[in-house]
Amino acid sequence: APLPPVGGKPALHGVEPDEAPVYMDLGERVGHTLVLGTTRVGKTRLAEILITQDIRRGDVVIVFDPKGDADLLRRMYAECKRAGREQQFYLFHLGHPDISARYNAI
Repeated sequence: APLPPVGGKPALHGVEPDEAPVYMDLGERVGHTLVLGTTRVGKTRLAEILITQDIRRGDVVIVFDPKGDADLLRRMYAECKRAGREQQFYLFHLGHPDISARYNAI
C-alpha cells in the first residue's frame, strides 16, 4: 500500500538536485519552521522574507534574534512602517533600555 502523505517538499529539505522557484503553501506555515544551514547560505534572508510577508498580511510577528542582526532589525522596522504598522513595532533589547520595550515579571 502507498505511504500516507506526510507533507514536505524535496527542495525545502535540501534533496532537490535541480534549482527552481520554491513556494510554501500558507497552510503549512501554521506550525513551526526549522531552517538549517551553514554560515552565509541565506537563513536570515529567508527569515526576512517570511517576516516581511507576515507583517504585510497583518499577522502578529515575534522575532527572537540572539545574534542581533542589525539589517534584519532595520528591515522589520521598514516593513512595519510601509504597512502602516509603525506604532505596533516594539523592540526588546537589554543593551538599549532607552529604546527598549519594558517587561515587569512581577
